[in-house]
Amino acid sequence: MIKNYSELSVASIGNANAVLSFLVVLFNICSVGVAIVTSQYIGASKKEESRLVLSQGIIFNLGLGLFIALMFIFFNVPLLKLANTPDNVINESSSYIMIVAFSLPFQAMTNCLSANLKANSKPFYITIVSLCVNLLNVLLNYLLIYGVLGTEPLGYKGAAIATLSCHLVTFI
Repeated sequence: MIKNYSELSVASIGNANAVLSFLVVLFNICSVGVAIVTSQYIGASKKEESRLVLSQGIIFNLGLGLFIALMFIFFNVPLLKLANTPDNVINESSSYIMIVAFSLPFQAMTNCLSANLKANSKPFYITIVSLCVNLLNVLLNYLLIYGVLGTEPLGYKGAAIATLSCHLVTFI
């Protein structure tokens, strides 16, 4: 959708997502660790220990998410330059990252909760939530990027707001 709005925005979002994805992998590593330990405790019929591991994992991922979000908010331009982002897309990439960075703590905790649902043999819920939120993301992108329904077109900022909103809805 953003391609029809601006090709510069496509490059900006692509570069920003490359930088974001590089560090968001840490959330997945921590979440997989929580899932493994939780599965072991579930298999050993130690539900209380399983809950304790999950709560510690969520708290750790929240802290990690906040740390990475703050890093992206305050150091997004140096991180983009470190990733060899072209100068003509730095400003849009930086703005996009600053908006999306606020969703990182929610994304980190969601990854941990999803890992726990998988460990408890409930992947159906993850699938339903993912399907609904992806549909919501498409709708929000359309509304916010192009300014449908009388709102101002936001372009790449609309895409960032849609992403932030969807990460929050997924967590809830």
